Amino acid sequence: MTVQCIACRHFDLRKAEGLDSQGYGNCAFERRSTFESATFPRYCAQFRATDTDIEQRRRQWLAAKQEKFNQAIEGTNGS
Repeated sequence: MTVQCIACRHFDLRKAEGLDSQGYGNCAFERRSTFESATFPRYCAQFRATDTDIEQRRRQWLAAKQEKFNQAIEGTNGS
């Protein structure tokens, strides 16, 4: 089954300070220095779905962070 880490209970965006706003987080089954993409489709035997509410809040938070990042880039380019 193809999954996204953002929907997994073993995934944590908060522990990936600095990379979290770019969509990377930590998996409980990986080394702390390993960062996984929240939205890259992958096969994972360890995947366990998190609550729908938690997944939705993660997606909203990530979308807001990415929008803020995009606006910052557009602002620095003089556009």
